[in-house]
Amino acid sequence: VLIVSCTAFAGVLSLNYQREYTVWVLPLIIVCVFAFLVAHCFLSIFEIVVDVLFLCFAIDTKYNDGSPGKEYYMDKALM
Repeated sequence: VLIVSCTAFAGVLSLNYQREYTVWVLPLIIVCVFAFLVAHCFLSIFEIVVDVLFLCFAIDTKYNDGSPGKEYYMDKALM
């Protein structure tokens, strides 16, 4: 919502100075839809990466206990 709002605000500011456009709402709506799609794709990929990291953490703690021979594969900062 923040990205689409900022895109719409920047579009209104930039198209406000273009007085030769009589219909400037349609290009603004199209740009906002594309901004939403890009933001949605980016956040979906970020969500998948976080889910995979949590899954790897859970599997590592399930099969390894930190003892010699069964050390954790995860980084100490992740623990």
